[in-house]
Amino acid sequence: MTKRKIYRNAITSKDAEFLLNKDWAIDEILGKEHASLTNVKDVPVINKLLEIIRKDFDFEIGGIKESYIRIETRGKGHRWHNDQGGYTKDDDNLHMEWCQVGVSILLSDESEFTGGDTYYADIDFSNEENKIKSDRRQYDMCAHTSDSWHMVEPHEGSRTVLLMFI
Repeated sequence: MTKRKIYRNAITSKDAEFLLNKDWAIDEILGKEHASLTNVKDVPVINKLLEIIRKDFDFEIGGIKESYIRIETRGKGHRWHNDQGGYTKDDDNLHMEWCQVGVSILLSDESEFTGGDTYYADIDFSNEENKIKSDRRQYDMCAHTSDSWHMVEPHEGSRTVLLMFI
């Protein structure tokens, strides 16, 4: 059953500043652009976010190859997909079948970019008439079950998000 929720002001400006600082655990743990949630779930801001969504979503944090977190700035956006890795309704080449919940938090101030809106689709994700714009603002957390079809429009400027795939 597809489920999604927005948590208003899930983080503070101080939390965002910490997350945007490249010296924290993501770079130190893996030296990459993402880190296993297993390794960072005890970081206070990450733990706070996990506890918030645990009230509405059932999930288990997976091991080293699963459940990860990343900070992303991607000007070209993301085409329609779900967080199991599907790009079409009949996709049998899912690369994140383990994913239970997808999470994103807008870290950038909306005045720093144009575009970049997130959309969900309840029926036919390829039908632009059925897309539903997410009413998300800076520091709001969007969480959804991994079967939720969504996309992010391209943007200009600096739009950075925290992503978690649990």
